[in-house]
Amino acid sequence: MTSDNTLDDASPVRGATVQLTEALAPQHLRGVQAAQQADGLRWAIRIRFAAANVVGGMLVWVYLRFLFPWNDAGRPRDDALNERVFLAYLIVVTLIAFLIQNVLMNLAVRWAERGRLPGRFRRGLVLRLALTLSVQNYLWWALAGLIFAWLNHSPRVGIGIAVVGLVTSTSIYLLLDRPIRPLIDLAQAGQVLGRRQRDVERRIWLFWLLGSGLPLLAVGLALLTSPTGRAMPHWRLAALLGVGLGAGGAVMWGAASSTGRRIERVRRAMGEVGEGNFDVRVPLDDGGDLGRLAAGFNSMTEGLEERAVLHDLFGRHVGRDVARWAMDHQHDLGGEERQLSVLFVDLDGFTAYSETHAPREVVKMLNRFFGAIADVVTAHGGWINKFEGDAALCIFGAPVPQADHGARALGAAAELPSALAKLPGSPRAGVGVATGTALAGYVGTPDRHEYTVIGDVVNIAARLCEGAKHSESGVLADAGSIAAADGGANPASRRALDSGCYALRETVQLRGRTQETEVYELLLGSSDGIPGC
Repeated sequence: MTSDNTLDDASPVRGATVQLTEALAPQHLRGVQAAQQADGLRWAIRIRFAAANVVGGMLVWVYLRFLFPWNDAGRPRDDALNERVFLAYLIVVTLIAFLIQNVLMNLAVRWAERGRLPGRFRRGLVLRLALTLSVQNYLWWALAGLIFAWLNHSPRVGIGIAVVGLVTSTSIYLLLDRPIRPLIDLAQAGQVLGRRQRDVERRIWLFWLLGSGLPLLAVGLALLTSPTGRAMPHWRLAALLGVGLGAGGAVMWGAASSTGRRIERVRRAMGEVGEGNFDVRVPLDDGGDLGRLAAGFNSMTEGLEERAVLHDLFGRHVGRDVARWAMDHQHDLGGEERQLSVLFVDLDGFTAYSETHAPREVVKMLNRFFGAIADVVTAHGGWINKFEGDAALCIFGAPVPQADHGARALGAAAELPSALAKLPGSPRAGVGVATGTALAGYVGTPDRHEYTVIGDVVNIAARLCEGAKHSESGVLADAGSIAAADGGANPASRRALDSGCYALRETVQLRGRTQETEVYELLLGSSDGIPGC
């Protein structure tokens, strides 16, 4: 896949070689716009094709006009005849080559213009388009070498033309690599379809042979085939060596640049992944090892992106702290006993509200209600263990230990009534806070489990929550929470506690329990804080 984050190197002819990775995508190719994009690719290929052949022709002209103006017999050539034959050959070859190129490029691009997936033949043609056009170009050069070698009775002339044609065709292959890349990426549709193995090594060796080995071999042949009795001036030998080294250097630079840019693109993409951007993708614009490298990178980033999404969803479902705890403890059932505080919130009058409102309205109200709870609890360092219908179970002191968990729970409880009063309809809820020992960990089966807290303290908080609905402030706490908060509080919890105080209300036997519980009620408006008013 390709996105705005796709990394690619800048092109000096961006106007002609548009980024077809997006421009040729089926969902974007429609009508005139599609034709314009395809026409840009065609003209980019033609311009490079013509430029390389013009340079090659100039090299041949310099070679035959100044370096070796005689044939193998040592006699001057008939330049007028050569020029007439050259002009006729140029016209014929240009017309035929232009028609062939048009056919090949239409086959390679038309499927994209029409918004279709390419068939096997067209896909293979796209992968081999640069090579096909380069080989076709070299065949014309080789034919020219044969013609002019016969015309001038000089194999050396034919060898020179053939070698220059070989370097020119190799340059065309390298020049066509960049504008065709996006089309290759689109044709492969996210999967490398080429079967080439270790093609980078073979490509470098081939480019060295074409760019350096054969030109230097041609220099040696020129010396061996020079007419008898004619000494070659040093400047001609130096010019031959200079042209050979220059052409070889240009070809090797192009080959190294083509390979290096793709590797550099992957390296820059890896840098983005290291910064947390997992949706970056690298175009699959090669059918060999470099394409497989890009495909492997894209597969890796897709996996990392999916993992990041799952991690985010997991954190939203169970809480960030629990998610980190789960990474450390994996799937160990059970847990550890610890001192913690439990805050239970239950919406008052929910059954009557549900009876008179549509389900969608009920859900909206619950989302607002739970959103207010989440804001307050999170601000005090608590963790929401679960939402149960119209109630929420909140934990302080687990999974991350907190020395002041009691003060945090009481501070959050003291702040909840005012937070709920700001919601539409000012919903009222009962809030119960209890502190004690509980087991915090995984509960369930090895295949399906959840992180929660189990203990009598949870039951006490639930029972206090029921009774809090009938109190004036709507907040009740047990003596354990008051004692735990007496040891100190963080600044945020202290500010919330200073808005009221918890006073002993009664000592009762809560439903389902045999022991009595001291119940404290939040009295709003006092600034005496804890432990009493």
